Amino acid sequence: MTKLYIAMLTLALFLIGIEFSYSSAPVYKSITGCVIDGTLYSLQTGNTAAGKKGIIVYPMKVNGLRLNQYEGQKVRLNGYLHPGDRFDADPKSLKIIGPCDRKSRHAISAR
Repeated sequence: MTKLYIAMLTLALFLIGIEFSYSSAPVYKSITGCVIDGTLYSLQTGNTAAGKKGIIVYPMKVNGLRLNQYEGQKVRLNGYLHPGDRFDADPKSLKIIGPCDRKSRHAISAR
């Protein structure tokens, strides 16, 4: 009976390990957002913490690219998104869309 419990525990730990490895794998994404104070803020429309529909702001930690020169601009980047909103950007993919709109700037300053 003890061997059965050990086998079941081993199998459970193995399956949990597989689940964790999937959840921590980076995902290739295209991210659009505004650069404010050298930080890229990804802006998504959805339900806010207060339960209202609005803009949800995610500050991104961008690796591989200095964004200070794009201050006040809305940009699009491709790269790998890791857990914790860390983003390994492909510098060649950067596209300037235009200036950040007033609504986006307000959402970023209100966060």
